[in-house]
Amino acid sequence: MRIVRERREAEDLLHDVFLEAWRQAKGFDPNRGRVRTWLAIRMRSRALDLQKSARVSRNSGDAGLDVIPDDSERTSPDHARVRAALFELGTDQRTVLELAYFEGLSCSEIATKISIPVGTVKSRLAAGLQRLREFVAGGRG
Repeated sequence: MRIVRERREAEDLLHDVFLEAWRQAKGFDPNRGRVRTWLAIRMRSRALDLQKSARVSRNSGDAGLDVIPDDSERTSPDHARVRAALFELGTDQRTVLELAYFEGLSCSEIATKISIPVGTVKSRLAAGLQRLREFVAGGRG
């Protein structure tokens, strides 16, 4: 919902991802992570593909980072840890991470959108990701 912003589109994508997972279940490697993460990555990738398609680009305009709350997420322990970790980041790092993750923008696209050098975007992304890793792992960056 956060990426495609339309419930119907999100439901269609979810259906497609579950069908794809069913067909490609043998490709899942439990040593690389949890099923939930594997599915979430597939869903995010499909949602970003849809968002970048010409049809969506023509109709969406610049919606920014409006977040559509999903109360079902709030029951996940991972959700709380990631939200807390994002809150710990500075605004600059959080902004570039959100643009990269939720909007699927490249470093050069982020640089253009928020008017900063590409090198600065890359530095903020790297530092923000490192702080998130530390926080989620228990080190509180």
